[in-house]
Amino acid sequence: MVSDDRAQAYTLEGFIGSILILTAVLFALQSVVITPTTAGTVDRDARDQVRIEANDMLTLSAESGNLSKMIRYWDTSTSPGQFNASDGRSLGYSSDIPPKSAPRGLFVLLEDTFEDKNGYNVILTYQNTTGAPQGGNLVMVRNGFSTESGVVASYTITLYDDQRLTADDDRTLAECEAESDCNYPIPDAYDDSPVYNVVVVKVIVW
Repeated sequence: MVSDDRAQAYTLEGFIGSILILTAVLFALQSVVITPTTAGTVDRDARDQVRIEANDMLTLSAESGNLSKMIRYWDTSTSPGQFNASDGRSLGYSSDIPPKSAPRGLFVLLEDTFEDKNGYNVILTYQNTTGAPQGGNLVMVRNGFSTESGVVASYTITLYDDQRLTADDDRTLAECEAESDCNYPIPDAYDDSPVYNVVVVKVIVW
């Protein structure tokens, strides 16, 4: 009889222990926070979602005309030149959102949407004077260096000769190209065409 009671006690302890372990596992699963750095399929899905959001922001900014204005917001009074809203530490707009006077729509969207991420960079890639894509890169926003989990979204903008710089200097891009004091770094890639250059705007989020 004593042996039977002991066996029943062991069985009851094992049953209670398994319930406790199962409860702990269920609680842990419900507590997992899904982030872009979570490994596996969830990571891929989260990265794809970030890429879609960044692409949507670029598209919205381009369709409103803000993206092109942002590219042409150049300060010609400085040498070698910089974006007009730069903080002076780099060519780019810096890690701070530009003032309201600047065409800052894309940056506001990025900041509001990805404020819980480590950071984002915005980089321009433009063509050289022969129309080849190796013209160079121009940093617009530098928040740091992307990690391996960084996501890249891009949008292509065509600049035209008759478009004007959108900061204090009101010269057209063609006029700026012809004058040595303008120092706009993106060159005229198509001399015999109304097209000035084709610029790829890249947003890198990590």
